[in-house]
Amino acid sequence: MKIKLMKTSKRYRLFFLFLTFFFLILAFNAQSQSVKDESVRPYPKEAESRFLRANQAFKSKEWDQSLYMYEQLAEEFPAITSAQVGIGLSAAKLENFPLALEAFHQVVELMPNATGVQGELADVYRKIQRFDQAEKWYLKAIKGTKSKAPVAWYIGLGLLETERGNHDKAVQHYMMAINLHPTSTVAYHNLGTILIKLNRFDEADDYFDAALELDSNIASALFGKGKVCSKRRNFVAARDYYLRAIELSPEIPNFHHSLAQVFFRLNNHEEGQKHLAAYKRNKAKLHFNEGRQMIMKSDWNGALVRLQKAEETDPTYTDTKRYLAYVKMNLGDYGSAKKGYEYVLGIDPGDYLSLYYLGMTEIALGQLKSAEQSFLRVIKLVPEYQDCYLELGGLRRKTGDLTGAESAYTMGISQNESWAPGYLWRGRLRYENDDLEGAEEDFRASIRLAPTIAAPQYSLACLLVRKGEDLNQALKWSKSAVNLESAPEYQSLLASIYFRQGKFQLAAAKIEHAYQQEPENPDIVAWRNRIYQQLNKNK
Repeated sequence: MKIKLMKTSKRYRLFFLFLTFFFLILAFNAQSQSVKDESVRPYPKEAESRFLRANQAFKSKEWDQSLYMYEQLAEEFPAITSAQVGIGLSAAKLENFPLALEAFHQVVELMPNATGVQGELADVYRKIQRFDQAEKWYLKAIKGTKSKAPVAWYIGLGLLETERGNHDKAVQHYMMAINLHPTSTVAYHNLGTILIKLNRFDEADDYFDAALELDSNIASALFGKGKVCSKRRNFVAARDYYLRAIELSPEIPNFHHSLAQVFFRLNNHEEGQKHLAAYKRNKAKLHFNEGRQMIMKSDWNGALVRLQKAEETDPTYTDTKRYLAYVKMNLGDYGSAKKGYEYVLGIDPGDYLSLYYLGMTEIALGQLKSAEQSFLRVIKLVPEYQDCYLELGGLRRKTGDLTGAESAYTMGISQNESWAPGYLWRGRLRYENDDLEGAEEDFRASIRLAPTIAAPQYSLACLLVRKGEDLNQALKWSKSAVNLESAPEYQSLLASIYFRQGKFQLAAAKIEHAYQQEPENPDIVAWRNRIYQQLNKNK
């Protein structure tokens, strides 16, 4: 079993991040003295506050948001390189390595002495296994800062030499890290790990001890000592160290795997099987968490691969089955998704979300009666789950059960009288059934509860046009809907109201907006033809 080399700790990472911006500020000040003011300038106050918000988003691990904010700043203020640094850091966190490289290279072209950025550039190259480039930029950064180089860069060099299989060179880098940063527990741990690979067990044990003297709660160092004991065939001592490591970090798979092997050596098969199962579960959780991150990015194929790995690693992990079914549903494999949800519900009949998505897969498979029963079971389990009423209402509309559809929306509203979507959908149903008074009442209730949502305002405007009683009120709500959301159907309705009021130029302007968005929409095309025919008549 491999001992995993440690990356730099959060403490050193934060120091490194601070150093990056520190060097940027120094280089920026120097550059400002030699470049004209119009090409390099400080942030105006508005941009400064936005930059601080972007930094806060980055520190809060909201990397998508920080990337967006830094990109906006970089576009508006291209001469201010700290925005490009932010792009690079955020992109690296999101594993968008091409974008990170592009951003960091732009900075080092403008600021060739920005050693902090050079170090970040090296990190990215190491992560994509372009080791020659990584080594080049680490050495350049170290040369620029000399003895003040952060330990992260020496550790980065050690990691890349380990990946190359150059263990002796890795030892040299870790020794240098320890000489310059004698309190770096990561350097001691990684050096001990490499020395085990070189069968230098006494030295390895000494370096793990050194790490533990600095911090007695370093689980990986305890694990390393256990590994040394296991290599020496002292399985009782190895067991004790592994148990201490697991007590501190129970989520690390390899700790359990190594302990299981030791228990088997000690003929304690019951404990061995227990920790082998823990190894599989924790390993599956790693794949599962990676898959869940892919789901958040809507990378369904990537999520499928990782969740399948999780399932292969530990077939008993129910969370994997649930998420795997969800991914398959989004990939259109409804048959497999249904089987997955049925499996989960066989273990946990009260899992209302799996039951809800089972209903969705049944709709996709055309099994509408089964879907209706699934939604009714969800409502019985969790009557406050509003989404289910929408799906049940939509399903009943699809089957022609309009009374049942209205009943579904009404049930949802009775659970939560401030449920704006319920009023909207019930209003639309009543509109279709020519119950205009009931529909208007529902649309106005939805607007009152959700005044910043365009759909109920658009629906009310449509109703008022149909009633033909007050076009000015219809115009008011139609304009308000367009101001909130410039959807083509909203623009088209507004154009039709202007047309009815004889405001043909305004009607033409709005219908053109709609036509540019949806030139194939037959209703928009028909209104466009009608409006231009009238304009031609008036010439």
